[in-house]
Amino acid sequence: MTKMVVEDLQLMTFDKDFNLQSLETIEKEKRNFDLHGSYAAYYSFDNIHSLSNRMKTAGGFDYEFSQKMPGNRLAVHFRSTIKQKGADLKYLGTAVMGQTDIELHQFPLEWRTLKVLPAKNHRFAVFRMDYKEDALHIQLHQIGTN
Repeated sequence: MTKMVVEDLQLMTFDKDFNLQSLETIEKEKRNFDLHGSYAAYYSFDNIHSLSNRMKTAGGFDYEFSQKMPGNRLAVHFRSTIKQKGADLKYLGTAVMGQTDIELHQFPLEWRTLKVLPAKNHRFAVFRMDYKEDALHIQLHQIGTN
């Protein structure tokens, strides 16, 4: 069995010569991820690229996508969960990185959310399944707003 633990999200900025300028850590919940049987043998540390692809496919990583923003900024989107009594709150976290600061935003996600993808004009699209209507809903949202 191969066991991986995924914790905090780290955002790094580099200068034009690829020297590290800053390292920011966004604290997140710890996630344990196990690969059993033949998966553990095939997706081993001998092939870290295959291992990371398998983990992403199975939901082992929280990173979703990145987007360019106005003013030479970058938005990094990730899924996260706030543990609470009753039902945990799932949300899309967005870290907007500027030259000297990072803005953090949270967008609540319903349990029926299937996928979140980048969209034009600094927005993201939320794909949600409505099982009562047997329909797929797509909603556009502006980064930084609920």
